[in-house]
Amino acid sequence: MYTESDIIQCFDAAAWDYLGYKNRGGINAQKGGRYEDSFAIYKLVTLAQAVIETGAVIQLHSQVKAFVDDLIIDLDGIREHYQLKNVRTITWGGGKNSIERDFQCQKQLNEYLSIDCRLFLVVSTQELQQSLQTTMPSGLHNFTEVLYFPYEPNIVRLIQQSPEFRAGLSDLSAFEQPEPDKLEYLATSLLSIWLTCTDPSVRGILEQYRRYHPVYIRIFDRDMEIDPQVNLILTQISDFKFSFAKGVFEWDYFDGLETGHLPYSVDSPDFRRFEARVKQYQPQSFEDLEKLL
Repeated sequence: MYTESDIIQCFDAAAWDYLGYKNRGGINAQKGGRYEDSFAIYKLVTLAQAVIETGAVIQLHSQVKAFVDDLIIDLDGIREHYQLKNVRTITWGGGKNSIERDFQCQKQLNEYLSIDCRLFLVVSTQELQQSLQTTMPSGLHNFTEVLYFPYEPNIVRLIQQSPEFRAGLSDLSAFEQPEPDKLEYLATSLLSIWLTCTDPSVRGILEQYRRYHPVYIRIFDRDMEIDPQVNLILTQISDFKFSFAKGVFEWDYFDGLETGHLPYSVDSPDFRRFEARVKQYQPQSFEDLEKLL
């Protein structure tokens, strides 16, 4: 992302050596670094809708050689840098190797490379967020913001604490009204994909997720339809309702008396076989259909 030549030409060789030291320390500190990983998944989830519905090209990078390096997001025409600090107290500093200096250097480097950017310092308490926002050096005001993101090792409580995270997971889920355990599974399994995926694009990460967990993440094609003949047969079954818009065939019989979903997505060969069975046996009642579900 940033080459040795970029750094040396913009600063000097000492700056490149500093980034190498900083990067090694960041990688070692991030092994199992739940705070950084949780924030990355939060950003991935909240950006997914734009990628799926508008085709936005967004890339996520972590721990690259940069002055502000915990998470870097390339959006259309702008680069966002995030530095995360899960600590009780910290200051901007003011000298060499301080947070202030890192933010100034990152802005200078991006300007040198003609990259529009925004920089973010993310902390785990609201009190620290307010303090750092108030004491931010004047030279950072035009391009820097301090954000609060809670530290919560329990993913269930993190989802409960963040309405935006919860809404993003719900939209990304393959289910119309996903239960909390499905949101929890989606978040935790996304984390495993994030830690191993080599594709930096949001879409690439989501596509890899679908290959491993197709029943939990929505399909990318909003216009997906089931066989018209199957649709007609199913809609004529008394007290039976179904939906499939997000990728999983969910059903409800007699206003919740019985509910369920098929264990595969509607764009899979298994679903095509289900459609074929429905057309072959022409179920007239829920009892007939239940044998095929």
